[in-house]
Amino acid sequence: MGAAGKRGECLRATRQDVNPFGPHPDTLAQELRRALGAGRALSLALAEGTEVMNATEHVSLTKECLRGLTKMQYCSHCRGLTLIKPCMGYCLNVMRGCLASVAELDGPWRRYVAALEELTHAVAGQHSLELALLGVRGHVNEAILHAQLHGPTLTATVRRKSR
Repeated sequence: MGAAGKRGECLRATRQDVNPFGPHPDTLAQELRRALGAGRALSLALAEGTEVMNATEHVSLTKECLRGLTKMQYCSHCRGLTLIKPCMGYCLNVMRGCLASVAELDGPWRRYVAALEELTHAVAGQHSLELALLGVRGHVNEAILHAQLHGPTLTATVRRKSR
């Protein structure tokens, strides 16, 4: 191995000790990790929601429920004619009966939607991938500037470690 190869090997071995770019690579990595983590969490949550929606789409209705829904189609109150008395409350009773099995999903579903809203705000705001990517250039510039400003110290440290 030539002198250039040995020097390169030495630089690779001492990079962590020398830390030529200061805190900037770690800061950049942390920002990207947060942004990608929030995006991944949102993606997984949306996939889970899709599965729940697909499961509720195939809820089977009882014969009684289907009969009630059919009657409801012809009930004037259910079509918005609220002054006609015979159907008063019928729509609510039918829907309560038909949706009783699905009603237990209301609380968990509301919490799920609230969590999605928080994730969406995180992805669009503080942990925005777009903002993190826009910051890459600045972090790279700062890292290079750090190396330039500390060049003599870095060179001395590398020489000392490479002996």
